[in-house]
Amino acid sequence: MAFGREHRTWKHADFSRIYKYTYPNQFGRTAFYGSGGLGNTDALPFEYLTRMALHNKVFGDDVLIEATFEDERGRIVLVISQTFIEGDHPTQEQIDAYMTAEGFVKTRSNDWYRISDDLAAFDAHPGNFINMPDGQMVPIDLVPIRHPDADHLFMMGVNKA
Repeated sequence: MAFGREHRTWKHADFSRIYKYTYPNQFGRTAFYGSGGLGNTDALPFEYLTRMALHNKVFGDDVLIEATFEDERGRIVLVISQTFIEGDHPTQEQIDAYMTAEGFVKTRSNDWYRISDDLAAFDAHPGNFINMPDGQMVPIDLVPIRHPDADHLFMMGVNKA
């Protein structure tokens, strides 16, 4: 088992899927705009699940909701899974080229915006992408937000006017 910022992860014995367990009563992260600028904060369960569904739709992922359960102290844990993808992590330069080719414009370090479908994608760093042996690059854990509000766009440096 490995421990990340949002999940504990476990690879299935046949290496077909990666299982991700949220930390108890924590449901990943989401972007927010506050007095200190654009940042991230704990997501609500709905925000987390919406993020996973959007990641599937936009990036062709196959995140599945596997389970929800209460731990021994009555705290909620969500379990998701994704296909295990063999490969290495790309460089930031490779990620930048991929995101640009997908129609995104870099707004801040690791944050992108695509005006064609009003989509922001946060956290685009090497740990959240895999370079497959066939040369294809796959995003595995970005934070997509559809229709970001005006404060998000302002802090990202996007002017839609």
